[in-house]
Amino acid sequence: MAPATHIRPIRTDWFVWDNPPIEWRTQYGRHPGMYWTVNPAGVFRVKFHRSHTPLLPPSVVASLGAGVPLSAGVLLGSVPGVTLRPYQAADLPYLLSRQGVLLAYEMRLGKTALTCHAHDPKDGSLVIVGPLASRDVWVSWVERVHGFRPLVLTGTQDIANTALPLGYPAYFVHFDVVDAWTRFLCATGQTIATLVLDEVHAMQNRKAKRTSAVVVLAGRAERIIGLTGTPMWSKPDSLYALLNLICPGAWDTHFNFAKHYCDAQPGAHGWQYNGLSNADEFAARLQHIMLRRTWHDVAPQLPPTTRVIEPVAVPPSKLASVESAAMLACLARGTNTVAGYLATLRRKLASLKIKAAVDGVEHALANGHPKVVLWTWHTEVADAVAAEIARRVLPGFETYRYRTGSDVDQITMFTATPNPCAIIASIAAGGVAIDLSASDYAIFVELDWIPAYVLQAEMRTFSPARPHVVVYLCADTLIETKLIEALGVKEDFQRSLGLGFDAIAAQVLGT
Repeated sequence: MAPATHIRPIRTDWFVWDNPPIEWRTQYGRHPGMYWTVNPAGVFRVKFHRSHTPLLPPSVVASLGAGVPLSAGVLLGSVPGVTLRPYQAADLPYLLSRQGVLLAYEMRLGKTALTCHAHDPKDGSLVIVGPLASRDVWVSWVERVHGFRPLVLTGTQDIANTALPLGYPAYFVHFDVVDAWTRFLCATGQTIATLVLDEVHAMQNRKAKRTSAVVVLAGRAERIIGLTGTPMWSKPDSLYALLNLICPGAWDTHFNFAKHYCDAQPGAHGWQYNGLSNADEFAARLQHIMLRRTWHDVAPQLPPTTRVIEPVAVPPSKLASVESAAMLACLARGTNTVAGYLATLRRKLASLKIKAAVDGVEHALANGHPKVVLWTWHTEVADAVAAEIARRVLPGFETYRYRTGSDVDQITMFTATPNPCAIIASIAAGGVAIDLSASDYAIFVELDWIPAYVLQAEMRTFSPARPHVVVYLCADTLIETKLIEALGVKEDFQRSLGLGFDAIAAQVLGT
């Protein structure tokens, strides 16, 4: 076998192998994403993706090399005031040598900064598609690394008549309007050198307008980087749309993918794709396109996070009153189930923590933390906290509110003001894609059943430049004590079990 001659790269992630051994053709002849042809000269040929390399004979893998980088990226140390952490610098070549990458760092480990460094403006435009809440973060980082601000595309009316500059070096467009702006982005007159899909897990629905629009953009992009800090999905079927976006063609059609990896079974109403098959092979292929870092992996390179569990005493008489009120509320709404009752009880218990939450704000101010983030789940709890702050804290102390992605300007004002202030943020809306690192002190007035939501929200105040403090208010009741234990927020709990973010989520969710 002469590996140096029968393998040649196509673009970056695709290769061609002429006349592979007969036994290899037999074993992998119908493998998803491998394309077999016979040319007029009778040469049997297979075109395959980088992710197929775990299936290849070792001699073939050795001949593939590192691929052909599409860009040199930003030279390390060439950006004043911007320094990659050691693990980011080590991972940059991985991004530069691939056409499609799933960058699956856990939250706040620096996905945005690393992605900006992987783009070279000389190659063409940078197009960023993501949630509206991430707009300011991207604008800030692109400007810091490259010296220019992305053009933010907003609205959906009269786009055809909009006088915007073509060939701009960078664009940001949020999920809700990307389908309206796709034609404009495709007509910019400049190559899309890097297409960034922030919070790419939001595009799992293959039939959604945003996914269809991004498919068009992906077809014009030289490099595609999908970003997510969310734990990996338990069913490969939910990953297909993302993998097909990041590595078009590498995973074949949805049906062929599902038959091979999703244990597809015929059902009464068509095929069902609820299982997992060829799991080891699927995991091995993912390793060649997915770059995963967890907090446990890089903890020695990061400043410490101080977590404090603050019990809030609940007198027995008060607890009985709250439990009765929760039961009556469930009966009145017709949601008299265990889940409905526990959700209502959790909201009622939060009302008992309002005073403790504002005590925490005053304590933070007195101890050199002028900006405080308060996390809630229910609107009525957030309203009560805001009212109590207005009643007790010093005059002129500003309180901002973040309820949905459209409240991003509240984060901008919270970050920009030099005065002491607080922001009350919804765990549901603010747990991902936003930057609250202007504060180094966070208070959780409410918790959630799902570890991913709480831990992602916790990391919004993280900054690599200094430590931060996270306080969890826990009503001294069985339900909230169990929530604290199940969520794994106690550092000794996490360390003693040797669990990272994904593992804790899997244990609690049963995935």
